[in-house]
Amino acid sequence: MENASGKAKRSMENLSYGGRASILVVDDDPAVSKLISSVLLKNDFEVHVVSDGQQALAHIENRIPDMVILDIKMPKMGGREVIVRVREWSEVPIIMVSAIFSEYEKIEFLDLGADDYICKPFDTDELLARVRAVLRRTRHVTNRTVTEPVVRAGGIEIDFNGRKVTREGLEVDLTATEFSLLWELALNAGKVLTYSYLLEQVWGPNYKDEKEYLHVFIGRLRRKLEPDHANPVYLVNIPAVGYEFKDPAGLQRTA
Repeated sequence: MENASGKAKRSMENLSYGGRASILVVDDDPAVSKLISSVLLKNDFEVHVVSDGQQALAHIENRIPDMVILDIKMPKMGGREVIVRVREWSEVPIIMVSAIFSEYEKIEFLDLGADDYICKPFDTDELLARVRAVLRRTRHVTNRTVTEPVVRAGGIEIDFNGRKVTREGLEVDLTATEFSLLWELALNAGKVLTYSYLLEQVWGPNYKDEKEYLHVFIGRLRRKLEPDHANPVYLVNIPAVGYEFKDPAGLQRTA
């Protein structure tokens, strides 16, 4: 029986963007599923459709897709329970779809592990752009290499080329977006990176004003990496400017 850490690592390794990316659409409204599917199929994505959360979990367990587009309000099992259960063992990228815009709900789902959030009715070009942006972040993590591949800060070790992060010797599971954000900060350790720079580098030019994304994902990284996430020492906020990756004891780099 494969443990949760092994499944999480396997889920990132199986992301196959670069050919026909496989996308699972989960929505109980046939009209919405048909609209999303037609847009994705026209743009050469492989598409699978299910109508409730239970079917979604079964599909993901059987074959991890490259992405999940997940409705929030569904019978049998809603999107909230699905993402909580999936994040127990898989880091597959997830875009949440909601019929009602709520800033609170948006932040809640990003905090639960969603990679993006979009409201109905949505512009199909915007949906396609967001799908591509999330997949680009996945490809960025998978394909990028560095000349100084390991950074150590206190109890944290970041192996960039191996796409592996450990804290006090224990492996930490990060989503593709979390790893991309940590990548930018750690490779520029000691430098203050502005909000707009990080948003553009990690999420893309269309996200430069989406500061809540950055705050939420920094919070997720802090909970996974900081000794005390309420009093961070590595991922430090520079008010009204941006964030800096630092280690008071001094960083170590290994080529």
